[in-house]
Amino acid sequence: METVRKKFNEKALDSYTKQINAWKTVWQKNKRSRFINGTVWEQLIAHWEKEKTIETSSRSSKNRKSDHGGKGMYGHNLGACSMSTKEDEL
Repeated sequence: METVRKKFNEKALDSYTKQINAWKTVWQKNKRSRFINGTVWEQLIAHWEKEKTIETSSRSSKNRKSDHGGKGMYGHNLGACSMSTKEDEL
């Protein structure tokens, strides 16, 4: 049963991440999503416009696109947990 919950959580996180990204893309085009509550939309915009959020986003984007010694873009496959959690699983 734990495997089912783990897989569900992985899919839910992936779906949630993609949806937030889709909404941000709409916002970057100066449009508004029809499928989101107005208050939530305004809160997302306020979050995306924060200086700290912009800096974090920029840094993360650069890190994802870095070359890593000629091996191309780096993509981790650890999931949403820390290295220490992964070590404990071994």
